[in-house]
Amino acid sequence: MKRHDTAIGTNSVQSTFLRGGQIFFHNARMYWQLISRLFMVCIFLTTTIAVLITFSITESSDARLFGSRMMARYYTSTGRGDREMNVIDRDNEIHHFEARDVVNNEYVVYHSDTFQRVLLRCLTIAGLSGILALLFMFWWFTSHGRKLGSDQHLRGAQVIPGKELALRIHADNRVMKRKRKLKTYRPYSLVGIEYPFRMETSHTLLAGTTGSGKTQAMATLIEEVRRRGDRAIFYDKMRSFLPVFYDEDAGDRILNPLDSRCARWTPFSDARTYEDFLQMATAMMPDPAGSADPFWVDSARVVFAVAAAKLHRMGRRSTDDLLYILLRAPLKQLAAFLQGTIASASVSPDSPKTAQSVRATLVTGLAALQSMEQAAPDRDPFSIYDWVKNHDDRSCLFLTSRSDKHQSLRGLITVWLEMALNAIMSQERDPDRTIWIFADELPSLNKLPSLEKGLAEGRQFGAAYVLGIQTLSQLQSIYGRDVAHTITGLCRTKLILNLADPDTAETAARYIGRAEIQRAQRGIGFGASDVRDGVNYTLQDKFDHLVLPEQLQRLPDLTGYLVPAATYPTGEVTFAYRKLEGRTPGFIERDNDFDDIDWHAMSGAETPPDKPSSPSTSAFQSPSGPLSDTPVDSAFAQRASAELGLFAALEDDATGVPEDDLPDDPSSDDGGLDGPAREEAPGYEEIGAGQSTDHPDFTADPEADGLEQDETAAGSFTQFDNTLSGFDAPGLEIEDR
Repeated sequence: MKRHDTAIGTNSVQSTFLRGGQIFFHNARMYWQLISRLFMVCIFLTTTIAVLITFSITESSDARLFGSRMMARYYTSTGRGDREMNVIDRDNEIHHFEARDVVNNEYVVYHSDTFQRVLLRCLTIAGLSGILALLFMFWWFTSHGRKLGSDQHLRGAQVIPGKELALRIHADNRVMKRKRKLKTYRPYSLVGIEYPFRMETSHTLLAGTTGSGKTQAMATLIEEVRRRGDRAIFYDKMRSFLPVFYDEDAGDRILNPLDSRCARWTPFSDARTYEDFLQMATAMMPDPAGSADPFWVDSARVVFAVAAAKLHRMGRRSTDDLLYILLRAPLKQLAAFLQGTIASASVSPDSPKTAQSVRATLVTGLAALQSMEQAAPDRDPFSIYDWVKNHDDRSCLFLTSRSDKHQSLRGLITVWLEMALNAIMSQERDPDRTIWIFADELPSLNKLPSLEKGLAEGRQFGAAYVLGIQTLSQLQSIYGRDVAHTITGLCRTKLILNLADPDTAETAARYIGRAEIQRAQRGIGFGASDVRDGVNYTLQDKFDHLVLPEQLQRLPDLTGYLVPAATYPTGEVTFAYRKLEGRTPGFIERDNDFDDIDWHAMSGAETPPDKPSSPSTSAFQSPSGPLSDTPVDSAFAQRASAELGLFAALEDDATGVPEDDLPDDPSSDDGGLDGPAREEAPGYEEIGAGQSTDHPDFTADPEADGLEQDETAAGSFTQFDNTLSGFDAPGLEIEDR
């Protein structure tokens, strides 16, 4: 139903005509009243000024003679030229003349003309002064009326033009530079506005929907980072920045298992202890969304961490060995390998359904690791930890993806970024050092366990985060509501662009701030009598958003609000679009892409005897020999478990290794991840290149240990599915193959 149908004729033709006409004529009368009064004031001022100036520079007798002549002209023009007049000369002597004689008297004419000329000149000057006075009153009335009709800021946040904000911050930065005597200090800029003094490491959040300008704004900052030669880590899902800013000559690295330029990285490159691998597993295998029971994921993380840590202590730091023992080895062999550890219960052959559910979680979480092992086999190993620690290396690290394969890669990319964040936090504190972390489309990754801590404490270690999101709900779905608000709150500099989501716009409006404002309200009254006509203004104090959420939802592209750190007001900014010219391909596909990987083999299926092994199967064969040729005996598992140092020492007669002869933690003597090989315990030689699993420590009597050579509990997806049939594991889905 329309408004005028329910408002008693409020918007009917008669009502609108009456209202419009009354207001028009009321405004016309007010305009006429104002203009006439202005002219009266102007004329009064002009006359007054002219007379005062004239009398100040002429003799009073000239004025009397001028007046006498004007009166004589009046009498003559009215037919009374014979009327007698008294004329006072400059000597104050009185003369008697008829009116017609006064008009033509040379003495009177001379002095009256002199006075008249001076008066006309003064009127001209006074007229110009009157015009200036008229213009001044027009300006004053306009500005005063604008002030009365505008909101007056009383307290709270403020929004100012971007240019004004840029000038204020630039001036303050110059003062701080002189005050601290910093000759080489140069602040970075975001959309043409400098960061306040050393506020780059207070972190930056860019929020905007698709096409609003986040990438453009981020690119201007990245360009400055690269021009200065600073170090940076880029999470570049859409490969928007790599083609423009990647510089192979500068030593930049790419981590993307699908890209032929990918650096050679393994889980053992950046982890060596149980805690390191558990942290890696947490990033690679996030908690399932909406699941209240994290048992399967937690168990899979522990199994991964224990197995990886044992392999690291054994010196078998190969992704092949790790994937084999976790995904392809028979269940009893995996159980024997983890015997005596906290992970043993999760893979016990006595609970096959539980064990296979845990392995199913491992299959999902570790799917991308096989392709990573195949990447760059001929290149030197790359360690994110070592790269971060090497401050002389001015290169950058690009973590890229591919949209159609991103779901499989997101866990691996999350691990890389998590390792980088932890490496930064493990450095010595140095606020003068800066390393940038650019993460556009942050919610497209798994949960980064160290992100919240990195934002809260990273400033001390020189970390400068630049995060990009589209909607707050995306971030909340990964980190939860409270942590998502913590992440956005820890980014003190915020660039808010067009936000299509109402909830995100509401939150952004709160970040811009609210203020107490004195707001003018206008009222118009009219009636049949002119006495009823009138306009009134009232002032009312209100506490409200400076920018409404609805305004943020309708911002043009490349337009937004910059909320700077420190105490500066918010700036309304607009920046120009720049086409990003690429210098190198954003993606160069590997010859053996994901399509060539034997995903069936990753589930534990063995190649039939009459079929040659595929290249992907060989990816699980490390130079030290396949772990799958011979079941791992219990003695070996116990020795490796004791060597890990995480659990209680086993009986000396069970391991064959006296407890006192167990090697120390390699972290105490190997000098790092790539340090010299540790000294092994007696009877336990490290397996070297070219050795097979026929090594005595890998050989056991299967009957003595109760293990069968042909055990294939995890052999194929078919057996895997049969084992799990009828078992309802939370969050577990089995595909038909």
